[in-house]
Amino acid sequence: MEKIIKLIKEIKAEAIPQKKENMIMLLPECIQEILLEIKNCENIQDTDYYFSIIENAQCLVSIIISEDKIELPDTLWKLYKDFDRIDDKEWREYLFNKIKNGNYSLNGKPALYDPFPNKIL
Repeated sequence: MEKIIKLIKEIKAEAIPQKKENMIMLLPECIQEILLEIKNCENIQDTDYYFSIIENAQCLVSIIISEDKIELPDTLWKLYKDFDRIDDKEWREYLFNKIKNGNYSLNGKPALYDPFPNKIL
């Protein structure tokens, strides 16, 4: 966990765009490690620390998108989109269940949440 925390701090502090871009490419691997930790948690209450790290990474990616104009890999775009609402309790629970069940990946399309999956409209 210290690896990603250190990496986030270094990316925030880096002023040279090329160096920042190189460091950003290490984020997906670190996020995968956090997702594995979440998957190994017994319940959602045990995930607060891990989700807070992902939230920090997502905020960093958001800043990079808006300020640095650095081209990002698809995995970081997915992180940006999927974890944008991580402070929402229902969304966090939804993502936790997908991660826990092995149905979440940083590859592919962003996660879609249906708050009423069994309701016929």
